[in-house]
This record gives sequence, structure tokens and C-alpha cells, in this order.
Amino acid sequence: MAANRPVTAVAGLLAVPVLTGLLTFALARAADDPVLPVAAAAGPLTVVGSVTLEPATPAAGQPVTARVRVAGDRSVRLRTLVVKVRDDRGAFHDFPARPDFPLTQSAADFAVTTTFPAPGRYFAYLAYDTGDGPLSLPPWAPFTVR
Repeated sequence: MAANRPVTAVAGLLAVPVLTGLLTFALARAADDPVLPVAAAAGPLTVVGSVTLEPATPAAGQPVTARVRVAGDRSVRLRTLVVKVRDDRGAFHDFPARPDFPLTQSAADFAVTTTFPAPGRYFAYLAYDTGDGPLSLPPWAPFTVR
């Protein structure tokens, strides 16, 4: 993986640059989206966030911390907010979820720590649940565990 090579992900109303070691996410959804309990008058909900892994290339079995910054275009209480991680085989290795998370217009910072069981390629992304089911925030950013 080339260090600091910009990548642009486009999905629906999404266009986000990603740099190695820093993952940035944004999402805009329609007010009539059945996943989000947003009143039609409120318009689309926008959630933005970033995740930085420390160390950027973790070692198997050693602690790795995800530093998260997240905000929304309005105050909403999320049932859960989590940094989800999948390996090349599709198995999940998520960081601990943050239950009952208060999303606001001001950026909120928090850190969570986990370990990864084996060397290999993994993919990280933010996900949240408003109570009507989980929603993943692209892009799915790759990283390597040595």
C-alpha cells in the first residue's frame, strides 16, 4: 500500500478523500430513507467523522487504538457508534461499540482499543444505529496488521 496516496470514494451523495492512517467518512441520506427515523421536515441527516489508528500499522496481538472524531448536522442520540473492522476472509474484528452515543453539531472525540489476532489485510469503517438498524459509513479503508 502506497503511503499517503489520496483515494476518492464516491457513493450516492458521498465524495471523501482518504489518506493512509487517517480515514474520513461522510454520509447524506434522504429524509424518507427507512433506516433513519428523520422527519421529512428535518431534511437529510449528515454524519461526518474521522478515525486515526495508532499505530497506523499495528502488530498482531498488540493493542491498537482508534481515535474517533464525529459530528452531525443536528443532535441525534445514536443507539450505537462503532469502528467496524473486517479481515480478508470477511470475519469481524470490531472495536468496542459506544452505546447511547450523543451525536451533535460539535465534534466529539473518543478512543477505543482492541487487538487483531493475526497479520493480514483488514478494512475499517464507521457504523451507527439510530434504533432502526445499523448503517455503515463508507469508505471501507484498508490497513495492514503485521
